[in-house]
Amino acid sequence: MLFDKDEYHGRWNRLYDSIEAAGARTAVVWQRSAGGYDRAGDLHWLCNYASLASGQEPSVATWPGIGRGFAALVFHDRQEPTLHIAEPVELVDETEIAPLAIHSHDNLPAGVGAQLAGLGVEGTVLHNADDFLPILFGRELAAAAPGITFEHDDHLIYRAHRIKSPAEHDVMREAGRVASSALTALMSGLMSGQSEREASAAAAAAIVRGGGGFQRIGVAHGARSERVFWSSSMYGYSDETPATGDLVRGWVYGPIYGGYWLDPGRTAVVGNKPTAAQRTLLEAGNDVVERLLDAIRPGVSSADVGLLGDELMAAAGNEAEGDYWELYGHGVGKDFYLPPAIPAHGSYAGLVDTYDVGMAVTVEIFLRHAGVGMATFERTGLVTERGVELLDDTPMIWW
Repeated sequence: MLFDKDEYHGRWNRLYDSIEAAGARTAVVWQRSAGGYDRAGDLHWLCNYASLASGQEPSVATWPGIGRGFAALVFHDRQEPTLHIAEPVELVDETEIAPLAIHSHDNLPAGVGAQLAGLGVEGTVLHNADDFLPILFGRELAAAAPGITFEHDDHLIYRAHRIKSPAEHDVMREAGRVASSALTALMSGLMSGQSEREASAAAAAAIVRGGGGFQRIGVAHGARSERVFWSSSMYGYSDETPATGDLVRGWVYGPIYGGYWLDPGRTAVVGNKPTAAQRTLLEAGNDVVERLLDAIRPGVSSADVGLLGDELMAAAGNEAEGDYWELYGHGVGKDFYLPPAIPAHGSYAGLVDTYDVGMAVTVEIFLRHAGVGMATFERTGLVTERGVELLDDTPMIWW
């Protein structure tokens, strides 16, 4: 494990603070992992567990169990949490997870409901999973714990994980080094004339060599990239080879190292000989990113940074049709799209927050000049007393 038991005990205490701040005593933190990452982070942050199942396995009568691929942590009255899974406990390497009791269930939601009922829990129980738990789980929970009302809390984990610990900062710095190595390999390959597939393979190798993982390596090039985000909606990259002079974008993102999410991106020109119009576009995009990063300071609202972003993008000649992208940045950690969101055109009001020292944040822009292309950039950093400590160092401008 990258963190010791004291780090996890501190996280549990902060989670209990979050539960009590919402007026409750009990919460269930759910996870869907099993090779996927989009709903793995909350529980992983709290105990370092991820399912060994092959994705979200079927929950049907002919399958051995309900809930394969899911897990739950039960928090109640500041007791040590208990981990509930739908796989044999013997398959879990307990040296790789935080020290706590593990319970295996043939029917995971029914087992969690029975645990809560056995603790005498009634009334409100908070949870984090309205948008990914199967309807089947709701029925099973209701049957096993009829005296409980399960209430979704959007910010249950965020309140506890808003400020990253010094130990987390060190891991995120390593994630930044791994991501930068991968993104530099990706962009260097694309600029030198490699196919999207070849350049993406080099990026993937850099991440794996660095001890990490990724959700997607995204690439797009040429005229189509002015409106299409990735060349392949399934994998992110294609077999195509960009032509000399094409605008090309590259992104690496996912739980890059230690389960911490980074998603840096860049735009460049194949052959690195931009036209005057391409140079203007990319340099304008870089300037917007730098000025937004400079605006992030402790005590500043991300809503105000969003207003600045609207002004800067208009001044940079943005011609994106409608609101192509709804934000200029967001928080990161074990999940993505966390607060504080930097809203574009007033969106994401529910994810606005004030910057504090210790947060992990991004700035991203999508700047379009019709007929020239779309410049897309994203940078990630840690909020300090003096501003943002950048975690990625792949060049923004290559000439």
